[in-house]
Amino acid sequence: MMRGWIKLHITCDVASHVITSVKITNENESDGRQFSELVSDARENVGKIGKIYGDTAYDSRANFNEAARIGAEPVIRPRINSTGRSKGSYIRAQTVREFLSDPEMWKKRHCQRWQVEAVFSSLKRMVGECFTSATRAGIFNEIMMKVLTYNMVEVNRNG
Repeated sequence: MMRGWIKLHITCDVASHVITSVKITNENESDGRQFSELVSDARENVGKIGKIYGDTAYDSRANFNEAARIGAEPVIRPRINSTGRSKGSYIRAQTVREFLSDPEMWKKRHCQRWQVEAVFSSLKRMVGECFTSATRAGIFNEIMMKVLTYNMVEVNRNG
């Protein structure tokens, strides 16, 4: 029997709301450390990625650099105590300076992260957030089936 929380990390297409990659971890795994694998899987599934939206959990030099490396624009909200010095990531420093100069304007212009929250909300309403499996493999399979079911509905809805 599993103890603790299960975390579902996803990427999605903000236009279609289709989930493009999935990672399931326990509660001890940070969101930011899943970034590279999620983005890699999404690229494998859908091809080129134009923008990558993320909240402050994804704010790290490594994640900004990874996004830039693959040619995507990182639209990751910096932590409020961030500085605009580059320290190994020019693209992050540029984003931080832009964000700190006018946080509200930055949010209005860039932030589509709410689209990911809408996907999570839709997923939970459509297939529920509880599972019946007791084993780790069963839980992971059940979650993946729920994600596949959600995607099939979204694909049919979006034509």
